[in-house]
Amino acid sequence: MPTETGGRSDLQTPNTPTGLPYGEHKKLHEAQQAVPLPRADLPSQVAAGNSLDQAHADAQATEFPPGGLLATLPPLDLPPTAGLPFGPGPGPEALSRQPQLRASDIFDQLAEAFGDPALAELAARTRSRGG
Repeated sequence: MPTETGGRSDLQTPNTPTGLPYGEHKKLHEAQQAVPLPRADLPSQVAAGNSLDQAHADAQATEFPPGGLLATLPPLDLPPTAGLPFGPGPGPEALSRQPQLRASDIFDQLAEAFGDPALAELAARTRSRGG
């Protein structure tokens, strides 16, 4: 097995062109050693059905509750200095009016959005610890 791939047979050995300007061949060779490419003759994750297109389709099919996590964001029409003691917009007193969102509330919303019982359990544990 080639030592340039750390003995792994699933990686290509570095293959750099010749005739490059001084030092370029070595830099390319070292770059390929640092991050070796998978061998082209092996089946890829895409061939196994784990494609980016499938992940994108799954993400778009996910329905989120209205508002949800984004409901806690401040209005977008406020200036960037809103909440600061200087510049345009309301000062620090405006920050105290916003309800505090607890970690357990966030986990509850995520559990509901994704239907994940592990997130629901995490929300319950966080809530029992006061979070």
